[in-house]
Amino acid sequence: MTSPPVSSNVPNLESLIDAITKAGAKIQEVYDTDFEVIKKDDNSPVTKADLESNKILRSVLEKTGIPILSEEDEDDKSRLESEKVWIVDPLDGTQDFVNRTGEFTVLVGLVENQIPVMGLVYLPTKKILYYGEKGLGAFCYKSEKWEKISVRDVRNLKECLALVSRHHLSDKEKQLLKDLEISKTAQIGSTLKVMEVAAGRADIYLTTTTKMHQWDTAASWCIISEAGGKMTNLLGNELIYNTDNIFHLDGLLISNGFVHDIASSKISDSNIVAKEDVRHELLMDIKRIEGVLERIDIAIKKHNDDKMDAELTILKMKSELENIRKIIPHMNGFLQE
Repeated sequence: MTSPPVSSNVPNLESLIDAITKAGAKIQEVYDTDFEVIKKDDNSPVTKADLESNKILRSVLEKTGIPILSEEDEDDKSRLESEKVWIVDPLDGTQDFVNRTGEFTVLVGLVENQIPVMGLVYLPTKKILYYGEKGLGAFCYKSEKWEKISVRDVRNLKECLALVSRHHLSDKEKQLLKDLEISKTAQIGSTLKVMEVAAGRADIYLTTTTKMHQWDTAASWCIISEAGGKMTNLLGNELIYNTDNIFHLDGLLISNGFVHDIASSKISDSNIVAKEDVRHELLMDIKRIEGVLERIDIAIKKHNDDKMDAELTILKMKSELENIRKIIPHMNGFLQE
């Protein structure tokens, strides 16, 4: 595609930019076909595009010798021994991909000492690339040129434009926006919500879900931070990466930075983000564990004659089992408090 707009400290960044655009092209190729959708245990979708994108990205990332944490690969935990780790979501916004909204992205983040130091977010349908690197700024590549991006200076919550999910806006999130006295909202999919804030076209995005993973945020964390904004959990606590548990269990708050402290303070005072609500969600997760192994066995037998379906199903089921295994100790600790 192009060389980075600044002198980067990231190894093989130019090759990585080329790889992320190639991954985007492969995703677009699948997008233009009558692709098959397979459901994971949590009922979220996965397609051939997810796996093909992952293969392209890994072919470049593996050459750096830095461990990789990807949504599409089993986590062997070797990354925990490394100061650096690549955190990758080969297709963020698979539901938008399936629904053909065009609002899906490819995410690659580099984490060092548990903090993202570089992020790439690519939008295949419009061939737009966002890039941020610690100390070097945030940029957007479109129409064959780089432009530096930054958040906009809006300091009154009532004047903020909040971005909300097309698919996962909960009643609790609606109530939080009401408590924050934010009335202006717009819908957009995937990590593009964070990019819109970083580029100064919106001001805040929040979610109360406990289902977000580190691969959903690592790349965008660096970009929003370098653009002058901020990303924390809902209570304003900093996010850390390359940990044993890869879930963001306390929701997310992304803003232009100017309204972040007041927003997190109001959210902390709200009864909407209540421990009992999280407790209920975790209990429901624990109950679903019992059926996972049985579903794997059924799925493998069902797709026994179709190699691609079997590969997709087995990989996603293994991924779900690994994620559940990681979160169980945190669930049990939480429930015993």
